[in-house]
Amino acid sequence: HAREITSEYLFGASLYTDASSDITVDFVNFWASAVVPNQKGIQALGRVCVTNSRFVGFSGESVIGANGMVCNNLFTGSYGGNSVLRRN
Repeated sequence: HAREITSEYLFGASLYTDASSDITVDFVNFWASAVVPNQKGIQALGRVCVTNSRFVGFSGESVIGANGMVCNNLFTGSYGGNSVLRRN
């Protein structure tokens, strides 16, 4: 469970889980720090629940999830990709 943190990074994904893991994210700020292709805030191969969080300035998808729920979030300053992408 990730709650009430700020994540700023340069490359890859800030949070990553494999297919056997579940993650809940609530009140987290994800900031992309540069224009880098394929940046991701969250890449969850298992179940993901993302609520009340902010995703700022991503050039890739802000959230990639295999299964789960994404609601009550702010996506701003994104370009070049989808805000949320579901992958099976």
